[in-house]
Amino acid sequence: MPTSQSVGSHGFLDLTSLRRPSHPPNAADWVCFRTRIIELYQNQDLPLHQVCSFMEATHGFFASPKMYKDRFRSWDVHKKYNEADVRNLFERLADGSTTFRDAKIHGHPVKWARVRRRVSEGIRGFQLSSRHKRQLDCLVQEEKLARQQTPSHAPQTQNIEDAFINNAAPSSPALEALDRRGHQVLVSVKAYLTERVFASGGRGYIESWLPPDVIPVGHRRASFSEMIHPSELNQNLARGLSMLIEGRDSPAAPFLLCATNVTETVLAQEHGTLTSCLLDAFHPRNIPTYPRIGHTISESTFTTARRTLGLRHPVTLLCEFLHICTINQAASSIFHFWGHFCRLYASALTIKSPMTIYINQKYLEKLIEVCQYDEALAHMQRSLDPVFSSLFDSPPDVAVDIPVNIPASLWYLRHRARLLRCLGDFGQALATLKVSRRVITAELNKLRVGIAGSPILEEIFRTIDEVALYHATQASFTAEEYSQYSFLAQEVAVTLCAAVRGDQDSKTLSMVSTLEQNYRQIGLADRARSLREAYPRVFASNWARFETMSRHHFPCRSCGNGPNTQIFCDQHMMSLDDPEEDMDVIAYRVGIAFAFLPERYD
Repeated sequence: MPTSQSVGSHGFLDLTSLRRPSHPPNAADWVCFRTRIIELYQNQDLPLHQVCSFMEATHGFFASPKMYKDRFRSWDVHKKYNEADVRNLFERLADGSTTFRDAKIHGHPVKWARVRRRVSEGIRGFQLSSRHKRQLDCLVQEEKLARQQTPSHAPQTQNIEDAFINNAAPSSPALEALDRRGHQVLVSVKAYLTERVFASGGRGYIESWLPPDVIPVGHRRASFSEMIHPSELNQNLARGLSMLIEGRDSPAAPFLLCATNVTETVLAQEHGTLTSCLLDAFHPRNIPTYPRIGHTISESTFTTARRTLGLRHPVTLLCEFLHICTINQAASSIFHFWGHFCRLYASALTIKSPMTIYINQKYLEKLIEVCQYDEALAHMQRSLDPVFSSLFDSPPDVAVDIPVNIPASLWYLRHRARLLRCLGDFGQALATLKVSRRVITAELNKLRVGIAGSPILEEIFRTIDEVALYHATQASFTAEEYSQYSFLAQEVAVTLCAAVRGDQDSKTLSMVSTLEQNYRQIGLADRARSLREAYPRVFASNWARFETMSRHHFPCRSCGNGPNTQIFCDQHMMSLDDPEEDMDVIAYRVGIAFAFLPERYD
């Protein structure tokens, strides 16, 4: 099959070259593509010559029909059903354990034409009842009509959400081609994930950031510096792009280089994991200048994927689709695709898998960012509420039942409160924040030291920032006193942010800048001056153009990954030598921030 030059270190085909190789496929190649070949030949009922053509065009897999036939014999794969298959099928139909509509043979929907053909050939000691014969004839006729209404023998992917086809994304004539491309990408990525990522023993590890002892012996693993979590890769890429768009080339450079230095390695060696972050990195912010990255800092992810994996690889198609959507500001197409992408993971890994939770969380976050609140609510109710429902089940005098872990639960509560506030449901938003208060209070009673980079403290200061926004919204609708509560919570959030991230981190500096501006607008000159004295760098000229990567972006000393990965690491801590914070002081500040939450919403 492939030459040594066309096979990567993992035994993957080098899809950058589809030139017909001079050697037949080896045993490892057949093992790699076995599932896909059987799917096409047996389950989708394609003629052998079409299986050959499809595998060549899609996977660069070249083999003769005789090679396929020999392999089918060794795999015991046959298009015809044997006597035992048919006999067992009708026994299950007779005893009611299955129905004609739900029946399966070897785990796949029954091909009724094959059943009738096998029955007509005769089965020793078996007689088909007249009732079953009539039903069988009807089902065969239905199959025939279905084939006439769809392209003959078109390779398809099983179990893709019917809604994707039946509920196409809103489109205009200019986006029709893009929508078709998106469907092609979904089909390709579905096949890719099924074969390489979700399959037992697959080589494209969906959790390539697991500890080294989880990876089988002999598997060539990237160096520690290259073992970057998808969310960390994405965070650096997305943040660098945002800075670049704002004209902040200098601070953008380290983020972009950090991301692109590992992109090629991830694509070439662990490219299954990259799909989990691309949808976040390429989210629609009306940024038509992604290509600019190609001639200022480094090449785009799409360019790297095309060069590394080839034009036909599913990850390349995914990059291309997202790239086109972003350039054309086709937000609906991206979100339409992302929703089904989330369902692929939920279907394969279950809704409670950390990877599925992470992807669903990022999808919810982006829907809220672009103010698609109804879609965000539907997604939250479908994909996240079932996972975190126990947070709301405990009575007030009983400890809250924490699913997953503390940081992930606080993340969910914070975004739930924000979404409900944006929808105008202040009563439920308040109830959610009060659950957050219970979780945070209980956790602060357990923690005796606060370490910079702790995801728990990170979520606490972000939750308090959400409390400040809740008060600010209330001030615009009801009592003016809520403005004071909002400023008080903002002060606590800024202080905690500085403790967690450092007083030079961009998040700290931006929060300080916002608070100082708010103070000036309402005439609190003394407080504004105090902030300027406490954080002089914020108010130095042109500070944003010289932002540096702070300690918040250092690897966790427990799992080795960067920020925004806490759902995968219960002991996530990113600081090695920073001074510990006094937890009594932190608890006191947090208590002040929550003290002014009303008992109920009037």
